[in-house]
Amino acid sequence: MSVLNLTDFCGMLVFDKWTCNTNGRQAIFYRDAGVRVSASDPAPYSADESRGGIR
Repeated sequence: MSVLNLTDFCGMLVFDKWTCNTNGRQAIFYRDAGVRVSASDPAPYSADESRGGIR
């Protein structure tokens, strides 16, 4: 997996921690519309722990 906007993601994470967000990291992963998906590929997730996401 690669992050296309790594500088934006890092900046968001720093700001999130600087403002004392106690909910932990949250991110949304998605595929481009033109990318073909197979059954063995992982599904997009929202890693929001408060909603039972990835821990």
